[in-house]
Amino acid sequence: MKRYIILILFPVFLISCANTALEDTTEVAIFYYQSDIGNSLEISLPSAILTSSDQFEIEINIYYNEKYLLELPDWDSLKNSLNIIEVRDSPISEEESGALKRHLVLELDNLLPGDYLINPLEFFLYRDSVLTDSIVSDYIPLKIESNLIGETEEIIDDLDAEIFKLNYPLIFIVFLLIGLIAYFVIIKTQKYLHERNIDSIDFQVPYELRIKNCIDVNPRDFYSQLSQILREYLDNSLFLSVQSQTTEEFAAQCLHSPLIDQWLKEQLITFLKRADENAYGKRKESAVQMDGDKIFCIDFIEYVDKKIKEEAAR
Repeated sequence: MKRYIILILFPVFLISCANTALEDTTEVAIFYYQSDIGNSLEISLPSAILTSSDQFEIEINIYYNEKYLLELPDWDSLKNSLNIIEVRDSPISEEESGALKRHLVLELDNLLPGDYLINPLEFFLYRDSVLTDSIVSDYIPLKIESNLIGETEEIIDDLDAEIFKLNYPLIFIVFLLIGLIAYFVIIKTQKYLHERNIDSIDFQVPYELRIKNCIDVNPRDFYSQLSQILREYLDNSLFLSVQSQTTEEFAAQCLHSPLIDQWLKEQLITFLKRADENAYGKRKESAVQMDGDKIFCIDFIEYVDKKIKEEAAR
């Protein structure tokens, strides 16, 4: 009887959790700068919580006198630090005030969790080939949160929000059927195991769960566990013989490999070197750094798994 009650309540729980997942929290932070002679710069970026799986855009508007010729920054110098995918430039338009408006959009790829500072952007204005004015932004803060998404959120994200709101009965029936199917599969599996005197099946524990269960009693044992799990994952996904190599040997192999992006290689090698130093007692990290490294390993595995699936789908 208890099993049937659980099967009925499970879909209801999923639907109630979905209500919070459907809320729209889109917000925009605007940074405004003005030169001494009135030319101005406006930078807009999302101020809602961004996660390591998000791709997002930074919008830039430059307002300047029609007498000037505008020179844009060197976007290539920012691509490595910001992981810029594309820079879109709209045609110049004229405002009611008579000023010209140049609209740019920077599309950014996924970033690892952390606090970032976007370097100052400087736009030069020329008149008769002479540099007359410039508009410079400050360092702009950007915060990326860890992307630890639960199973319920993953299910809800795949559904269209409006359809979900309008079809509660249908969604309830679907979840109920899923629960019934799962129930009968479990019953059949238990019967199969019982007939063959098998007590249990040794399911492989996901790497992410093993990392979460690492006990951070002291840095030496913690980083030994963390490094071992990550090396094992690399052995089974991207590279060979990582566990039998030193960090320096792996770094030489990794830097010449096209399998992952350069910025991610640098983050990975930096972590492995720090893990070695802690494992051998050469340094001792704080609890905050240990938590940050645990999140980095989880996000690294999720990011690489995502890239592997994308490549396999092509």
